[in-house]
Amino acid sequence: MIKNYFKIALRNFWCHKVFTLINVLGLSIGISAALAIYLIVHFDLSFDKTHPGGDKIFRVVTNFTFGGNPGYNGGVTGPLGDAVKNEVTGLQVSAPFYTDGGYQVTIKQDGSNASKFKNQNGIVYLDERFFSIFPYKWLAGSPKTALAEPHRLVLASKQAKKYFPGLPYNQMLGRVVVYEDTIKTVVTGIIMEPEDNTDFTFNDFISLSTTKTIDNINQQQKDWGSTNGSSQLWVKLADGTAPKTIERQLGGLLKKYNPPKPDDKSKQWFVLQPISDLHFNPNYYAYDNGVVNKTTLYCLMAVAFLLLILGCINFINLTTAQGAQRAKEIGIRKTMGSGRRQLVLQFLSETFLVTLFAVMISVCLLPFVLKLFADFIPEGINASVFNQPYLAGFLLLVIIAVSILAGFYPAFVLSSYKPVSVLKNQSVNNKSKTRNAVLRKSLTVTQFVVAQFFIIATIIVSKQIYYATHKDLGYQKDAILYINTPWKVQDANLKQVLYNKIKALPQVAMVSLGNDAPATGGWSSRDITYKDGKKEITTQVYMKKGDENYLPLYHVKLLAGRNLTAADTSHGILINKTYAAILGFTDPQKAIGIQIPYSQKQYMQVVGIMA
Repeated sequence: MIKNYFKIALRNFWCHKVFTLINVLGLSIGISAALAIYLIVHFDLSFDKTHPGGDKIFRVVTNFTFGGNPGYNGGVTGPLGDAVKNEVTGLQVSAPFYTDGGYQVTIKQDGSNASKFKNQNGIVYLDERFFSIFPYKWLAGSPKTALAEPHRLVLASKQAKKYFPGLPYNQMLGRVVVYEDTIKTVVTGIIMEPEDNTDFTFNDFISLSTTKTIDNINQQQKDWGSTNGSSQLWVKLADGTAPKTIERQLGGLLKKYNPPKPDDKSKQWFVLQPISDLHFNPNYYAYDNGVVNKTTLYCLMAVAFLLLILGCINFINLTTAQGAQRAKEIGIRKTMGSGRRQLVLQFLSETFLVTLFAVMISVCLLPFVLKLFADFIPEGINASVFNQPYLAGFLLLVIIAVSILAGFYPAFVLSSYKPVSVLKNQSVNNKSKTRNAVLRKSLTVTQFVVAQFFIIATIIVSKQIYYATHKDLGYQKDAILYINTPWKVQDANLKQVLYNKIKALPQVAMVSLGNDAPATGGWSSRDITYKDGKKEITTQVYMKKGDENYLPLYHVKLLAGRNLTAADTSHGILINKTYAAILGFTDPQKAIGIQIPYSQKQYMQVVGIMA
């Protein structure tokens, strides 16, 4: 019986080639778009889902209020890791680490030869506690001892193969790897990269105790008043421990070691961020990986659903419109003894075949769709059905759902024709005509409404993008090239050589040395207490560094005072009007010349107020 249904369906397709082609193409376009969206949504929703006890794993992050405005940092103060280990209860384990990157790596070979790898990222300083929270598969070495001493190194397998091509993993142990010509490490372990999607894309794991030999990092790790996004802390809660309990204890540590001043205009507190939130929270960065807004993913899912609905509506309208051509066929079948149930199954089998053909075409089109939108979708998404069992399951679900949604009503309508009427060329009575016409009109209106919604949404989004790209941000961004150099390079002579070479290029009008562009996400902060003679005003201040060309290069406006000069490198500072207002200066000119305590021993004089 089933075989006969499909045989008749294929024969009917052959007799109505154009009609079948329109139906197949209409469904395949909708299914192709839905399939691409499904891959994107599934990819982003699958991040960091396989860690054991994932519901108990949290990152400690820092929230601020500054001048009434909120601020967020994915890092913590450097000393918090040791304090949590010694003074916080209710944790299974706490794992502090320090992220870094941009290193030049030198591999010492036998003899005098050495291999160099420039600008290596994904470098992190940690100890064995990290592997207690995030277990990796070890190919060589032991997690308990590999990072127990300073200057020990564990490599991810791909990075290990890059550094030591052709060597077995066991023979890599004991090899020397030097970072920035100053940090000499010995390989003590090799681990396998996670197979599942994760934001922990680290390659080089250096023992945390090594940071005590690196002056700039060691100093940050002791300063309770400085918050750096590179200083990270992950914790795994004990059974029965609520996150709020840990947050209260963290707040107690902050009050103990960095108590707020009476006139502190800013606030700072620690928050536990669930690991399930790591990939989706735009307030905190995810280790140089892009974060995704969950609302955007849900909107994409709604778009995919609407596209499938449009395809189904189009199929229903075309099929019911063709009903008159098949009325006699239905009348003859009923006269020969076919029941309504059999006719419904016949029409559903035809819809199933159309949907199956549409899905097959969609699978063939998918690689081209992904390539077409490669600039807008995450890396790692591929169109292979055989290597992604969940994709095959989704396709099966689409086939069943679309076959039912698109095929049930046409099958119900066409199978309701009365044999006597259709054989007299009176396929439907007036009541049925009216009912079918109303439904087709309703479906057509629905199609136009959804289509117009997409058109309006596209126009609005394009206008928002235009607004974002053309709005005056308060600084110049056109024709400026930002070059990220390793911040570990402290040699002023090397910086000056790079500066001079770039400045000498005929295509370059101006060059500035600084740590970040005005609108980049990179920044550091520290507590600064200003004394105006009557009271103290303590504020968490966000800072960027730049030379005398920084403001002219970005066309940042000065409201009062002057720009920095080469002579200001040790004592001159610029502040913006927001910070000046917090300090009590409604007139920017009156803030010129005040002394800002940059550290316990160093004061900076305000020479200018920025807009």
